[in-house]
Amino acid sequence: MKFSGHLYGGILTGTVATTVGLICLPQKEIFSSIAVLTDLSVFLRSPLPGLAAIFLIGVFMSLFPDLDICSIPQKWFYRIVLSVLVWLWIINEPLLFAALSFISLLPLIHRHRGWTHRKWTPWVISFFGILFYLWFSGEGNVNFEQYYHRPDEFINDFGVYIFACVLGHYTHLFLDIKINSVRNKAR
Repeated sequence: MKFSGHLYGGILTGTVATTVGLICLPQKEIFSSIAVLTDLSVFLRSPLPGLAAIFLIGVFMSLFPDLDICSIPQKWFYRIVLSVLVWLWIINEPLLFAALSFISLLPLIHRHRGWTHRKWTPWVISFFGILFYLWFSGEGNVNFEQYYHRPDEFINDFGVYIFACVLGHYTHLFLDIKINSVRNKAR
């Protein structure tokens, strides 16, 4: 399928995942306040950044499998990665700089429809994305034991992000299968 089809599928996926996030994420009283749009500190405490992240994860993961070929998603992905790397260099974050440099090369080390098109890929990406988030948000002081003894807390905190990741990726795979089966029937 072409880029536009996967993009539309990603937008639909992101919208569905955001709707689920709106239902599942804890609602705060400031959500309906106009201060959310005018005060950055209020905005960051609101659910809007989380909902935006859920939407973007859904869209990104619907485009992710095609990062292993020269494509529009690959070009935009590496332009964004370059911008983020420059920013990390400027703010002197060598550990994040190195991690992003390494991670961004992974889609290029295999053939097209390789590991980026596997069904297990979004689960692994979700797991390592959450570990990455926990590590850097806690500055290395992560209490993994809290989630080991309380898996319901883990699902409450990260379930909707995992859902967005898996749904986005599986949407890409579904669209590839559907389009290929339609093309084969036309022949």
